[in-house]
Amino acid sequence: MIDLGKKEIGDEGMVQLAGALPSCPLVDTLLLDWNLIGDEGAEMLAGALPTCTYLTVLNLEDNMIGKHGAAALAKGLEGCPTLATLLLGSNLLGDAGVKALASILPGCSALHTLQLGWNGIHEKGVQALAEALGGCRQLRTLRFQTNPIGPGGASRLAQALPACQMLEILDLHCNGVGDEGAATLSSVLHLVPSLAALYLDQVRASP
Repeated sequence: MIDLGKKEIGDEGMVQLAGALPSCPLVDTLLLDWNLIGDEGAEMLAGALPTCTYLTVLNLEDNMIGKHGAAALAKGLEGCPTLATLLLGSNLLGDAGVKALASILPGCSALHTLQLGWNGIHEKGVQALAEALGGCRQLRTLRFQTNPIGPGGASRLAQALPACQMLEILDLHCNGVGDEGAATLSSVLHLVPSLAALYLDQVRASP
């Protein structure tokens, strides 16, 4: 495990880390949250990720990674077949960034936890994610809170949920899904028997 969380290493520190990772082929956990990492740093990390063939946890929460960094990470993560937990909450991914990541999700067969909250993602972004979820057969936790997806985004997710037969936690609080979106989601919950908790706005609903 490499834990560099809350060190404020920035993009310059990522250059050094990326240079060192090829010497750590057995690393299984990278904790890089709260580090002022932007697109440049993410791109440097992405270039080294294919050497981390045993990586199971990647935490990049609370950084400044945008669409270009997300696209680079998507390419890098294609070389990480054991990835189980991907935490990218509180970045700047936007719709373009989540689209880039969604393109590789069907190949992440071990993924069980995905955090994309607080990323400025709208309906177009959630549509790309929803289309990819069918390939994430092991997904148990999806956190997508505080993204303005609205009722339309909730409808997109509702269409994808029946394919997520192992999903246990779905966090959509503060997403502006409204009564319409909540009703749409509720109508498919019986098709996801594993679901134990659904968070809508600031209220927890247990199916």
